[in-house]
Amino acid sequence: MGIRPVDHPGTFASDIFLSQKFKDYLGTDEKILPLMAALGKSLRDMTNIIKNNKPYRDFECGFMIYGFSFMLTALVITIFLAEELKLNYTSIAFYFSMMMRPFTSQFI
Repeated sequence: MGIRPVDHPGTFASDIFLSQKFKDYLGTDEKILPLMAALGKSLRDMTNIIKNNKPYRDFECGFMIYGFSFMLTALVITIFLAEELKLNYTSIAFYFSMMMRPFTSQFI
């Protein structure tokens, strides 16, 4: 039957170790590459996808710009609240927790 990922509650490193030891780990007959070769193949595949799939590349660029903008906005808001409104960091932390609660409450 073999070991499947759901049967083994290990970490990512142990999963890599197990995939190297058990040839039928993924339930396929594909040859399992050594770790460095697998990482190199993965990097080449990712580069190929980014080069050849324009809609996905545009999506990823937009998502990165959004992420950078969100992080910078959080910094600017914190500086504004601390220096202009003279709030202490406890008040700022409370503000951010209340502001982010609608977005993160689904994960609690």
